[in-house]
Amino acid sequence: MAEEQQPVVERIQTPAEVPYSEEDKKFIEDFYVGINGRKKHLYNIGPNGILQVLAKDGHVLKSMKLKRYRPITTEERMAMEEERKEKLAALDSLFEKKRNKLREAIAAYKATGAIEPVLVANSEAEDVELERNYVRASIMNVVQIPIPETRQVVFDEPYEVRKLFGAGTLFPTQRGPEGELIWEDPLLSGIFRLERRTFRPSLFYGRYEEGDVEVSAEDTAVVTETGKGQVRLENGTIARIFDEADDEHNGFLSPGHVVDFVYKETKYSSAFQAYEAERMKQNNEERIGTALLKTRSVRTIKTLTRKVTATVKNPRGLWLDILTSLYTQHPHLADKLKATGTDMLVYADPVGGIGLARDDKKILSPTQWPQENIVGSVLEVIRAKLREKAPGEGAPAGGAKESVITEEEQHKAKVGAIIHARRRF
Repeated sequence: MAEEQQPVVERIQTPAEVPYSEEDKKFIEDFYVGINGRKKHLYNIGPNGILQVLAKDGHVLKSMKLKRYRPITTEERMAMEEERKEKLAALDSLFEKKRNKLREAIAAYKATGAIEPVLVANSEAEDVELERNYVRASIMNVVQIPIPETRQVVFDEPYEVRKLFGAGTLFPTQRGPEGELIWEDPLLSGIFRLERRTFRPSLFYGRYEEGDVEVSAEDTAVVTETGKGQVRLENGTIARIFDEADDEHNGFLSPGHVVDFVYKETKYSSAFQAYEAERMKQNNEERIGTALLKTRSVRTIKTLTRKVTATVKNPRGLWLDILTSLYTQHPHLADKLKATGTDMLVYADPVGGIGLARDDKKILSPTQWPQENIVGSVLEVIRAKLREKAPGEGAPAGGAKESVITEEEQHKAKVGAIIHARRRF
């Protein structure tokens, strides 16, 4: 009896690493450079992921439809891994042949002195070895790990925000008698590790196909709220992003939130005003510091201090002192701060914040923040301390020798300025 013929199963093919032609790839790169540039109004992401380049009158000059990206199937991943193993086995066999050829060339060199065959054989063996290493791990990256804060490692010290090890504490930089560099601290910028991947992420996690593309809010550089002022960052962390004081959900977190409190025997109308006044003192700008107490407007404060670019000696310590004074003098704000739970607090501002605007799409990726989130992390420390206090416990405001202008005084000053301006005309 004849054996039953088995059906031929077509093998799943691994697609190219780059799913677009060189021309399409160049168009995509230019498009995303343009949409983040000064003429971003001439670029648009249309329905179903269509990239559109517009003319000044609004009509479409050029467009391109993106491919849809779907999750990879188990069968596709198994086929991709099997193909990799077969390719690696073939390269192992080829490498052995090239190595034997190199051995023969070396033996001939010892007998005849002919060096050229050795160089050729060595180059061929090296090429195969490089290709074999690429198949083993097609991606090798050096990843920088930031120096952790003490509280992230030593859990018995939840309020210690200093770095676990700073510059010069373990392997200090050494210089010679004439200042020449002998040894540079390898941990100066953080810890480094080698990351290996057998496949590119675009191949390992999914496949590009023709079809409609769902355009998310992130593609249009808009931070979408997940509910009650919360957003989800790219690393999965739930966060509260705050900037201006008029934000419905998180405005009270802003240093510009107007609320009177006493700091160092001076009454201020906001934490931002107190910080700028202290900054002016440290930079010997007493005249500007005095002028700050004549306004309650955050915008005016920024105008008065914008030409003084020097910072303070210890920004984190100053913010901690100021905000601690504010929240301990206002129990209702302390309760609102504690109600934020374990959410990460992110200040979207260049002064004490991450250095990005709230509508910048990079704000969702903490690794792309150009500045340290000082105010946000300080508020998290204060939140933890407040939870350890008894309910209703707070620090009374001390006597103030100086005071910011009151709301009534500021209102009268505005009315007087308007009347004076009308008299001039």
